[in-house]
Amino acid sequence: MLKRTLLLTIVAGLLVWGSCATIKELTNFAKCKFRYTNITQTQVAGVDVTKVMNYRDLNFTDAAKVTANVVQGRLPLNFTINLQVNNPHTDLAALNKLDWIAFIDNKQLVSGVMNKRVEIPGGQTATLPLTVSADLIQAFKGEGKEKIPTYAFGLADANGKPTRVGMKVKPTIMIAGMSFAYPGWITLSQDFKTE
Repeated sequence: MLKRTLLLTIVAGLLVWGSCATIKELTNFAKCKFRYTNITQTQVAGVDVTKVMNYRDLNFTDAAKVTANVVQGRLPLNFTINLQVNNPHTDLAALNKLDWIAFIDNKQLVSGVMNKRVEIPGGQTATLPLTVSADLIQAFKGEGKEKIPTYAFGLADANGKPTRVGMKVKPTIMIAGMSFAYPGWITLSQDFKTE
């Protein structure tokens, strides 16, 4: 609630700077709700591990690829997490940039930025696919090499719902050529919520 009040205070202060339409988009965006729906295209070292729950589920060839990468000191993980933004307001909501942080088992994996304007008409929901790419060995330095591949398995259930992946996002909007970020990070879950 405090974050929304702060955001609305910023909006009020910017009435002098920006157009009324842009201010309204930001105000509406403060009322949007966020969630993630599923994880797709999960690959470790080029191996599709979408339905793999542990190392023993890999066939010989795929296990050899993963092992070879670990021995060489790298283990690339790539997946797409689909973020939904619901605009319960009747007017347009928009953002210009989205900072994000991805976690596995509550450990920070990687952060990134989506630099693209997204407009969400009133009463509608938009899906934003966020592509996550990281080297698990670099991300989890200090962990035993034999344990690191386990971070890549079982990231989602049979329906693609995230089970071990967490996300935080921070939207930003441009007003009169200046960037204004949402105060604080929004922690995502599988249910629509705001913070």
